[in-house]
Amino acid sequence: MDEDEAAFSATICYFERMGARPSLVVGTAYKTTMIPRGCKEGWLRVYDIKDGGRTLEFLHKTRTDDIPMCLAGFQGFLLAGVGKSLRLYEMGKKALLRKCENNSFPVAVQTINVVGARIIVGDVQESTFFCVYRSIPTRQLLIFADDSQPRWITCVVSVDYDTVCAADRFGNIFFNRLEERVSEKVDDDPTGAGILHEKGFLMGAAHKTDMIAHYNVGSVVTSLNKVSVAPGGREVIVYTTISGAVGALIPFISNDDVEFMTTLEMVSTESLKVGVALPFLCAQKRQRHPTVVHCVLLLTASTFAPSTRRSSAATTSRTAATTPPSRLSSTATSAKASTSCRTRSSRPLRPISTATSARSSRSSSSCAPAVSSRV
Repeated sequence: MDEDEAAFSATICYFERMGARPSLVVGTAYKTTMIPRGCKEGWLRVYDIKDGGRTLEFLHKTRTDDIPMCLAGFQGFLLAGVGKSLRLYEMGKKALLRKCENNSFPVAVQTINVVGARIIVGDVQESTFFCVYRSIPTRQLLIFADDSQPRWITCVVSVDYDTVCAADRFGNIFFNRLEERVSEKVDDDPTGAGILHEKGFLMGAAHKTDMIAHYNVGSVVTSLNKVSVAPGGREVIVYTTISGAVGALIPFISNDDVEFMTTLEMVSTESLKVGVALPFLCAQKRQRHPTVVHCVLLLTASTFAPSTRRSSAATTSRTAATTPPSRLSSTATSAKASTSCRTRSSRPLRPISTATSARSSRSSSSCAPAVSSRV
């Protein structure tokens, strides 16, 4: 790169005109200013990956009028978030060719996630937008749903075709879901005519997503990724924070586990008098969704007196454990938090738990589907 030029985004893209060979695209900006946000000129640099990734060959660069904050490959094209615009580029001989764009985003495009033919865009101040690409009769990028709550987005990850998990600058992690009826309606519209003629709602898109779960981590979340922590295991969402913590949101498979965790939290709260013993939980209780269970309380169940454990087991319709409390504590602390989430929407949601490890510099153990609390 040239002097006073900084890279803001990068992605691997498989352009159709490159014979499906991988290409590295880097978004850079020259003489950038943060306040006001802007740059003298931006560039999209394209490199051909050769020798199994050991060699990069510079092909060309394309000028942009704003900072390219995010990039993503999409069906043989390149999606670029340049300022308030979402643009679709195709590979050319001397530069990238702009095929279409949507410049109706409120502030600045911060993230781009692709799920099949669906594009999920995160705006830096206005939360998430659901978009689709239509090539008939002309190439178009259309917004058909957005969030009713403005949020300062830091990162977004797709949970499934209709659900996204996002985080904002204030330490909130939340799940938004699109109604299945709306999703099917959009997929059955090959031209996008229905989306174009729909009337907007609340000064935005015609459809709104529903928040089905919410949790406050207490620190700025810097990344979200959906991974499998064990071979053949179920996928979890792993997040990191600016303070160095690593956590995971782990789905529960059965509703019985959700009901058990909810009841156990209630019993633990009554036994410990949380407002006195653990005052920080009271603040987090007010900052999370009513269906979220804070699992720092579940760790304390192993320290209950035998009589308390027997009464708790009767309340939760379970059998009191005979394992010594020390062994229970060592097992539970293999992960650092767990939270169970339920939804009231008509479509069932697999419950989600939140596991947060200690700071990454202090712990090297992986996040297992156990219960504990953030420290």
